[in-house]
Amino acid sequence: MRLHAAAHLYRQSVNRSFCVEKLFSRSRHHRSSLSWSASITPPIITSFAGFHSQIPNSIHSCAAKMATGKVSLRDLLYYSIKAAELGGNQVRDVVQSGVLETTYKERNVDPVTVGDIRSHQVMVGLFQRQKFGVTIISEEDDSTKPVEPVDLAVLDVVAKHVPEDFVQQVGGDEEASVGDVTVWIDPLDATQEYTEGLYEFVQVMVGIAVKGRPVAGVLHRPFLKTPITYWAWENHGMCPELKSLRRPERDFLKIVMSRTASHAGNVLGFTQTALAGRKFELVPRGGAGDKLLQVILGDADAYLHITKIKKWDLCAGHGILRALGGCLTMLDGDEINYSPPKDKQEVLVHKGFIGTFGGHDWLVAGTRKAYAEMKK
Repeated sequence: MRLHAAAHLYRQSVNRSFCVEKLFSRSRHHRSSLSWSASITPPIITSFAGFHSQIPNSIHSCAAKMATGKVSLRDLLYYSIKAAELGGNQVRDVVQSGVLETTYKERNVDPVTVGDIRSHQVMVGLFQRQKFGVTIISEEDDSTKPVEPVDLAVLDVVAKHVPEDFVQQVGGDEEASVGDVTVWIDPLDATQEYTEGLYEFVQVMVGIAVKGRPVAGVLHRPFLKTPITYWAWENHGMCPELKSLRRPERDFLKIVMSRTASHAGNVLGFTQTALAGRKFELVPRGGAGDKLLQVILGDADAYLHITKIKKWDLCAGHGILRALGGCLTMLDGDEINYSPPKDKQEVLVHKGFIGTFGGHDWLVAGTRKAYAEMKK
């Protein structure tokens, strides 16, 4: 059944305990052309928390999960890793095709490309195939950019069951109630840099939160000569690349910040107030995922952001950082809640943030003071 035909079915509101999966929001033109793989249940279009979403037409597709109301976090992490890698393939293939078709969501500062949409399609498609029943939120859920749909046969390269080597790697499983789990997807982080050919900043990201708290994350770097997927799950395991990290000693604080003026704000003045005379270096870089990875890998001491930012930019890196023992809070020290947003304002982190690996309490004492000064 085509998506436009399913859209004429009865629209219904759905309790959060139902298997909510946010999938493929598109313009009317795009929906009319979208074909579905036989392995994916045609959806009913409905609304959830102010976003476009699609609910499977058959509740049988989620019957096993609904019977216990639980989801395996091990399985969810495995398919998050595979989703990020599939998305990375699309992002890279679009560059090789030479057809990015860049448009802007608003005010010429929020670009979206064919790469963003095609990555979104395969990533959300894989989660739909696996029928986890958890809330999936992607940056491109609301995109109206018309893009030829990806043939979802590309999902066939991913096993339908978690392989034993991954089971051994994470050393056990943990279950959570489906209603407590939220997956935040950024199909292409650093889109601005992507359009400029600065591919070293580009990442594909998936974050997993339970009761609003980030517990696992996936950061995939598709443009390295040999692509790397960084992942970690709190109290369970991490990828080999994160197991033997050495953090250099510095006599100053190396702080990464946005390279985009619209995102950066007056970071220099803010930092001077927050650090009260301590030596520091500000290093502009592209993409929230890249900057968090700098902290995760020890190439920076902190990531400072003093303006608003979307939660899909942070959840993945935040999950990895926490799993490794780091911290990330808003500038006033408040925790970020990654539960499903009630409206679009709750997609935003309104009070900036600081992410660190060590010395977080001391730094937050400074950022709290600087934030109070900034708000006067």
